[in-house]
Amino acid sequence: MKRLMPTASTLAFAVPAAALPLTFLAASALVLNAPAPERPLAAIDSAAEEDPDAPIPRLYLPFIAPVHVTLPEGGGLLKLELTAALRADLDAATQKMLKEAPEPVLAVAADAVLDTAETLEPGDLVALRRALPEALARAMNARLTPEETGGDASGTGEEEEAPAPILEILITEWGHAP
Repeated sequence: MKRLMPTASTLAFAVPAAALPLTFLAASALVLNAPAPERPLAAIDSAAEEDPDAPIPRLYLPFIAPVHVTLPEGGGLLKLELTAALRADLDAATQKMLKEAPEPVLAVAADAVLDTAETLEPGDLVALRRALPEALARAMNARLTPEETGGDASGTGEEEEAPAPILEILITEWGHAP
């Protein structure tokens, strides 16, 4: 039986080949054992509360069912797929309703599309597409907010306006057939 002896060429290959993985192993051990950087969370939270221009945390909810509308005055058929940007702190019941049964809100969306199309020139799809997100958000928010009862319980005559549940509407697909 022949004994294998390391030669100079074998060592010239084996030492660098073993050095690279061992270097990575040592570096990962150092990184994993390093102390976590300290971050003052209270300072971050107070900075967010003080800045009124800070973006509102959002949750994006795509509606599965598209909105189909026949535009007035022979404008053709419009198919919209919508996504709602909801407030992240929206109550769970409203979120569940929007996820599982959004038909009442989407029906209001179809009415808003028709109302917006009637205010614009017939066939002006560019102006319609620009005007729709705001009109849709306004109509859907009106549907989602509870009806006003004619005053508040404190008797001051001033009602505190609840924040809008839908921050904006995104049109994720736009289809038009003349």
